[in-house]
Amino acid sequence: IRQTVASVQAQTFAHLQIVVADDASTDGTADVVAELARGDARIELLRAPANAGITVNCNRALAAARGELVAWLGGDDLWLETKIEKQVRVFAADPQVTLVGTDVEVFFDDGTRPHVARCDVMRRGGTLDDFVRASRHIPTSSFMYRRSAMPDLAFDPRLRVVSDWLFNVQCAARGRLGYVPEVL
Repeated sequence: IRQTVASVQAQTFAHLQIVVADDASTDGTADVVAELARGDARIELLRAPANAGITVNCNRALAAARGELVAWLGGDDLWLETKIEKQVRVFAADPQVTLVGTDVEVFFDDGTRPHVARCDVMRRGGTLDDFVRASRHIPTSSFMYRRSAMPDLAFDPRLRVVSDWLFNVQCAARGRLGYVPEVL
């Protein structure tokens, strides 16, 4: 978690709110984040009293987010330092864009070779219909969302897994898709 939060703190787009939603973990995550928050006022730690699962935890984080643009980052993911800046540029260039993705390097701790995941539909400016039918999607940690396009959206609590995919589709349905075709 220290590396994950550090990758957000290092963003070249510095005007950030960093919400860390800890789902009652027992591995010391909350203590590490609390320590980091003492040195960075942008960090806000949300501690759940009991583990409720990823969908509920994501909704808790979304409810705490105050910015017009929202991005997700899993506790085992990292961002390169220009990710937010480059995605913000795409939103600024087209007010109809509601969802911006990037290429992703997927890496593993067990020695498995890393690979780059791309959303070909988004790279080529495909339609929502193409996006829904795509067989390969990129991890949600690559996406950024326009808040005004999702005032009533939340992760569907009936779905214990893949609620992020549905959320992505619902947000994309409210505007155009944007993409930064590089690993970020």
